[in-house]
Amino acid sequence: IFATMVFQSSSATTVMLVSFVNSRLMKFAGTIGIILGAAVGATITIQLIAFRLADYALSVIALGFLLYVISKQPKLRSISLTVIGFGILFLGMNLMSQSIEPLRTSQGIISILLHLENPWAGILVGALLTALIQSSSAFIGILIILAGQGLLSLDASVPLMIGANIGTAITAIIASSGGSRESKQVALAHTLFKVIGALIIVWFIPWFV
Repeated sequence: IFATMVFQSSSATTVMLVSFVNSRLMKFAGTIGIILGAAVGATITIQLIAFRLADYALSVIALGFLLYVISKQPKLRSISLTVIGFGILFLGMNLMSQSIEPLRTSQGIISILLHLENPWAGILVGALLTALIQSSSAFIGILIILAGQGLLSLDASVPLMIGANIGTAITAIIASSGGSRESKQVALAHTLFKVIGALIIVWFIPWFV
């Protein structure tokens, strides 16, 4: 959980595990708990986006820049760069939110999004788009923005999020290709957790919503 909070990406954590197992620095069995923790840690970024910290993005960037300028120690400079990175992430989300506001009146977009209330269609679209973006956090951040603008209902958002959870597994699969048998097992375990979890929750979406 902690590692993924720092990296802001469960995919990055899983790719590191694939690399460690391939280099025989870790055993496959030791990666299972970390994979599960990474899935939980990825939700922290999403929660930060949902807290509407984008309103303070420029202040966060300024604070990070100030820390970088006055810091002499490498560790403090690394922390300041992390703060700047957070600020840029939230600034990007804020700009994206403003840019898609006109889509609220587009009947074509609204029609497409309504079709995503079908759970299986939503899961498929979420998985494909996340596989392309290579980041479930970024994709779910976009969903939060769309929902905030009134473009996306909760009924459509939940299947898309489940799909995003599956789509993020593609990064580990790509990283493990050409690796050892154990590194492929890490990627497979990661994928199975996502797919089995999706198959369990999909039947309860109406009640969950």
